[in-house]
Amino acid sequence: MGSYAAPSAPRYAGSPAASNAAQAPAAPSYVAPTSRFAAEPAAEPVAAAAPAAIPAYQRPAATEIRRERPKVQPTSSGQIVFEDNQAGLDAVPAAPSPLIVSPEPDAEPDAFMLLRAKRYSELEVLGMRQRDSKLAGAIAWSYYNDNQNDASEKWFGRALQWKETNYEAAYGLALTYFRTKKYKEAEELARWRLSEYPDMRNILGDLVALRAVAAYQAGQDAACMALLDETNSYRPLSRNEANLYAWSLFNAGDQDAAMREFESLYAAQPDSFAAQGLYASCARTNNWERLDAMVKYYGGPLGDFQRQHLARAAYDRGLRLKAAALNQQNINAALAAGAPPIPADEAIAQLENITTPSVSLAMETRSKSGETGLNKLQESKLSAIGRIVVKDVNSFEFQVSQTSLDSGTPSVAQMSSKMGSKQLTENLDGTDTIPGSIPPEPTPETPVPPVAPKTSYKGLTSFKVRYSHEGDITPFVEVGMSPSGGAIAAAPVGEAGLKIAADRGKLQASVYREANNESVLSSVGLSDPNGAHTKWGGVTETGVRGYVLRAISSNWTFAGEASAGMLSGTNVEDNTHLKFRPGVSRELKVPGFQYFTVGPVLNVEQYEKDLSGFTFGKGGYFSPQMLTELAAQSRFMSKEGSSLLWKGGGSLGYEMFTVDSGPLYPMEAAVGKTEGYDHNAFVGRIDVDMLWLLSNRWGLGAKLSASNSSDYTEYKGGFYVQYFFDKRSGLFESDFLRF
Repeated sequence: MGSYAAPSAPRYAGSPAASNAAQAPAAPSYVAPTSRFAAEPAAEPVAAAAPAAIPAYQRPAATEIRRERPKVQPTSSGQIVFEDNQAGLDAVPAAPSPLIVSPEPDAEPDAFMLLRAKRYSELEVLGMRQRDSKLAGAIAWSYYNDNQNDASEKWFGRALQWKETNYEAAYGLALTYFRTKKYKEAEELARWRLSEYPDMRNILGDLVALRAVAAYQAGQDAACMALLDETNSYRPLSRNEANLYAWSLFNAGDQDAAMREFESLYAAQPDSFAAQGLYASCARTNNWERLDAMVKYYGGPLGDFQRQHLARAAYDRGLRLKAAALNQQNINAALAAGAPPIPADEAIAQLENITTPSVSLAMETRSKSGETGLNKLQESKLSAIGRIVVKDVNSFEFQVSQTSLDSGTPSVAQMSSKMGSKQLTENLDGTDTIPGSIPPEPTPETPVPPVAPKTSYKGLTSFKVRYSHEGDITPFVEVGMSPSGGAIAAAPVGEAGLKIAADRGKLQASVYREANNESVLSSVGLSDPNGAHTKWGGVTETGVRGYVLRAISSNWTFAGEASAGMLSGTNVEDNTHLKFRPGVSRELKVPGFQYFTVGPVLNVEQYEKDLSGFTFGKGGYFSPQMLTELAAQSRFMSKEGSSLLWKGGGSLGYEMFTVDSGPLYPMEAAVGKTEGYDHNAFVGRIDVDMLWLLSNRWGLGAKLSASNSSDYTEYKGGFYVQYFFDKRSGLFESDFLRF
């Protein structure tokens, strides 16, 4: 870290650059700019014309020049445009002081009185009678200051007629020509008396500057700079003319020179006009380090533009809470300074109250095909969900759920061949019943009737709590419990990791433990009611996973997901699970959508063992030894900030998997075998989430999904009601519930 050197030559008088340098904190050093223009102000400033920071600038149309300093109007996009009734260059130079010139010693004594009373008819009679050049000039200046241009032109002309060396009258006549847009006459007169009356240089400078504005508005940046250089040869450029010069450099592509000029302006007077240009130059060259150094050194409204940039960058990275917080900082800084805040772009302005707390009540149902009593499943869930944001970016989410599971009652044939524990495989006569574990219909030799395990549960309770601190690096942690009230005790579940957001992508890594809910056995376990009441099931997967998203061009993106986990449960054989899912997608520019992507995706999964059965030691979850799927998929979401938000996607592909032969009872490998098999089929999936903002506090959401895999079909549906504690004007992706 070194000291930052302020610009050594501010471009106009009275600049506070020196005092700024004395009070500024240390910042990274780099060569500070020096102004190309003299430090002497023009009679009137030039109205600044500033294009937008990064988008192409729409140049204002040339309009009338007025005496008053032209006003500038900031737009919501950050552009500075001229008002319709002004062109934006220097106003007519002020009249010399004093305006009332003493008459000749032999003038009649009532001339002063007549001038003060503005009794022009009597003054004109007196002037014509005396034919005194100074008195005629005094009458002309009085008319000039009253904006009576025709009369002032006439009397300045008489003053010159009566005394050709009355250079003040020549100057006044040139000013009058300028005011009445007789630019040719004004220039001829100014050049005629330039050597005798140096103030004529101001008029010549104003005339050339007028041409510079016209060149700028016509998109002729090189011509504009040349004309401003000529203006500077007659008189120093005003602050706003120098600002125009800097914008011409910017538009011409000379960003380094533009940045030096803007910094010189900002060092002299840190206002929003110079700040916008300085920010624009840094943005065009991606020189964010220099912008950060100048914000720390100079302070002022440049920090507002930096926060605006950071807010937009955070928004583009998906960091909505951070974007809203930075925008609010801008608003607070402007209010503290008693100035209007820099207008945020529309997307960020819509983030108002995104941090408001909310509560929701959600209901979901799931139907999965399969064999009754085994992998078939009907699930319904009722959830209460609360969200709260603390200090802008600290998000907490709480969820409590009641779940019901039902897979139907297994048949005697299923009980005798596909489910149960080995403890009941021995008959009363000492022989084995293979391959089943539960004896078939009772006989005199085996009088024990089979009893089906419980495969239907109601009132299963689960909960989870999630916390995240949103930023470029977002840590998050989630803790909870799997459903309690089943055959197997609930197990702790959760996830902890980091999300890293960058300009061209994102990265996520985490460790996790999650419950497997593919069946009653894998979710809450089974208890064999025959014999020793053996329990098994309640499967969880513990592992690590990562996700990467990277833009590889302006409209193509690579996304990859990988995980490695260990599945385990009560009296269930351990299993390993590997997954790799790479894909590329092309972003389509579809009106009304935040994003719309299509592209191919490959999914590869591998389990060490087939534990899909329901006998003792197996987990009741799909676990092929190799699965490969190639599909075309699409993901989309409508524009955020509206009262109706919906997102979803779908895929269509081809799936192949292999299941190896294995023991019927994994923990007793010598007892029975299952047959291996291969399978392949076309597969498809579709899902849609919708959320409506019914009023500024109430939302209604719905979600639907369907999937057709090679060995089962699954449907999900749900809806939820959401209440916001503060008024909301729009919806965002973070408002969708996960339940």
